Amino acid sequence: MSFLFILHKVTILYGDCKNQYSQHPFFAISFYNKSIDVWETMIHNNLKIMLSFIFCSLFVLGIQCTPAKKNMAENEQKKEDSSTTINETVNNTMEETEPAGENKEEETFIPVDLKNRTEFPPLDNKEKYIAWMKKNRPDNEAFLGKRWDRKVRIKNYHKETPDNVLMAYLLTPREIFARDYNAEVAYDSNWHMIEDGQTISGPHLVCRMTQNLDIKPDHKVLEIGTGSGYHSALMAQLSNHVYSIEIKKNLHNVTDAIYKSLLDKYPEYRNVKRKNADGYYGWEEFAPFDRIVVTCGIDHIPPQLLKQLGVNGIMVIPVGPMAGQQVILKVTKTEDADGKIHLDREDIYGGKITEHFVPLTKEDGSWHSKENK
Repeated sequence: MSFLFILHKVTILYGDCKNQYSQHPFFAISFYNKSIDVWETMIHNNLKIMLSFIFCSLFVLGIQCTPAKKNMAENEQKKEDSSTTINETVNNTMEETEPAGENKEEETFIPVDLKNRTEFPPLDNKEKYIAWMKKNRPDNEAFLGKRWDRKVRIKNYHKETPDNVLMAYLLTPREIFARDYNAEVAYDSNWHMIEDGQTISGPHLVCRMTQNLDIKPDHKVLEIGTGSGYHSALMAQLSNHVYSIEIKKNLHNVTDAIYKSLLDKYPEYRNVKRKNADGYYGWEEFAPFDRIVVTCGIDHIPPQLLKQLGVNGIMVIPVGPMAGQQVILKVTKTEDADGKIHLDREDIYGGKITEHFVPLTKEDGSWHSKENK
């Protein structure tokens, strides 16, 4: 009788857990935790009841562990399949990759000149925005509402966000650069994991850093840390000349393939030059740059980046201890009448907010730091 009573209790408990967590890969853990709650209420009963409860719990738990593991494996396989598909595109297009030593004379040709753009998405009405995008852009309609809603929150959170940055945000398909496995949560406020332990920063942070760069169409913009490709894609709505460097080879290949798959639908992405290299040393071939943005943390400002930043140029960079939080600095380079260079530093959050970025690494995976520069 004790056994049947306990089996009845465990069956009810299993049903409750299944209703709440059946689609969750950690169903078994949820069931175990709830089992502990029941165990505590019965701890003072006789040994036979306790042993029966243990047996029944393990029996039901053992049944569920197999599909739980299968569910986790399917999720991982979905992620791997997404990367495999992209990597296959890379292999098919490797011959099209631009050589490391491009000819600087190519800069006389602009694939898509943003200065000729005459139509822009409405910024004042959600329905008008969605209708305009459906008529003029190839974006997936299913994400347009979420994109607009996040725009509203960005503007409410920081009312000084300029219209050109909001426009660039609204034109950029974040769901694509966030990867398929993050698409449904791409317009959340937080960051998400992508390949090689890297992340795609949240939309609020990307817009705030972009705002402080004050990008104009003729500006040459250098990005250190291509990552997902989202930030450079957003800046491609503001500048005709975007250069982006990613040190991780696999991540560079995956993001490069995404870009190449979008060139027909988003021709402005042809203005984004990309290469796999150590961004600590910049891209001297195309220096000086009007704007430089660093999307990874470091405990000092790289000398080569300061050197490649043009006069009256702006750099936005997270600076702070590698194992802690970084302050996002806006560094402005000016020159006085005597030819002396001045660097003005400003915390873009005014000391109110710090962020934690992935580190700026070397080719061997170690961190760039003041001690080993």
